[in-house]
Amino acid sequence: MAKRIRANNHSLAAGRDINLTIESGRDGFNVVAVFEAFCDNRGITNEQIMQALGVSSFEEITSEDILSALNRLAVEAKLGVIGSERKYKNLAHAAKEASAKANRIASRLSAVDEALVVRDFAKAYEGLKVLIQDDDAVSSLTQQIVEDCIQCGYLHFSNQGRTHNFEELSEVANSVESDLIAFPTVCFLAEMQQEHATRQKSNLLLKNSLVHINSLKDRYGNESQQSIRLILLEALCLRRLGERGDLSALQQAENLLLELVEEETDYPIEIVNTLANAQLRLHTVFQESGALERMATTLESCPDLPDDVELSELQAYPKFLNAYGNYYKQRLKLSQSSGEYATAIEKYTQAEVFWTEKTAPYEWAMIQKNKADVREIYLNNSAYFDPSILMIAHREIENSLKYRTESNAPYQFERSRIVKSRILELARKNDINLS
Repeated sequence: MAKRIRANNHSLAAGRDINLTIESGRDGFNVVAVFEAFCDNRGITNEQIMQALGVSSFEEITSEDILSALNRLAVEAKLGVIGSERKYKNLAHAAKEASAKANRIASRLSAVDEALVVRDFAKAYEGLKVLIQDDDAVSSLTQQIVEDCIQCGYLHFSNQGRTHNFEELSEVANSVESDLIAFPTVCFLAEMQQEHATRQKSNLLLKNSLVHINSLKDRYGNESQQSIRLILLEALCLRRLGERGDLSALQQAENLLLELVEEETDYPIEIVNTLANAQLRLHTVFQESGALERMATTLESCPDLPDDVELSELQAYPKFLNAYGNYYKQRLKLSQSSGEYATAIEKYTQAEVFWTEKTAPYEWAMIQKNKADVREIYLNNSAYFDPSILMIAHREIENSLKYRTESNAPYQFERSRIVKSRILELARKNDINLS
């Protein structure tokens, strides 16, 4: 016998009813049937789901518990495959075989591998930095070790909001022989410079970053793959200038990226993220007709994460999910639909699987700001006003301001502060005490 149950959970479904059809017999609901479609081809068992939910059965669990756990399990199952290959295993084994003194180097390489598997960029960076500074390891250094050290350090400091530590990475790069600085490392150093620039209120550092990228194009731009990497950096810088009011920069960023993918149907994740955000800014800043529709096409072109994904693509994926959430936020403004609100929250929540408060507080804070923003927009346009949603939004924006401060990211701090002021005004209008 089939029965229909209904869930009303505004923090999950934004006031939208969710209907699930499940089979029922004399012994009660067979809730396992609800999960069959989700578990199909994902390698996730019912036991894993119950363990993630912290229950011994499927009774008395909320729809939000289920959605959060399933999203987390799906991504972690994928990341478990991605992170299973240890890149330094062979090098560590060779070092152990070489001499007793090399055992220390082998141990450090193995520790770096363990850190990379769980995406602990801080531990990986520290391990590689010690190796680079070890006189006994000089002969074992490779371009890959230096590149991974700079990249892991950049990801760690950027995710933590500690751009003042970027100077340390420059010092590490300057401490090794020039032939160990390969092109990817040069790009990471340029991206690091741009990341620091984008957190400042002034446009001057971003413009300086663009000049630096053009000088790198003059030096490295003849080889195809190198040219693509530099075009991505250029487009990212132009997009960041564009969102501050430079229409021509935004248009140039979109054109550069569209030329890169002219013959492609599946775009690399890094390109999808930058291109979609350029199109988003054309819609939000300049109200360009058709920009939001082009953004939808771009987002739909993003493939699933492959098993052999590069670290840069893996890091771009939560940015893509955040961009998808921003797309639905703009759709919400146009349609005032609870469905658009629910989908925006869902995309932001999926990004939180990658960016946690512990491992990436700065990026996690951006997600909190975006979730608070979309909740305030929804409440301002909804016929049904739920004070609990406003309380959640207030908590989220306060969390955002803990890590996006006036000192470490003045530009982003100001954007979070504007969202907070709208939330406080909405509370005042509806006589709600948020304390």
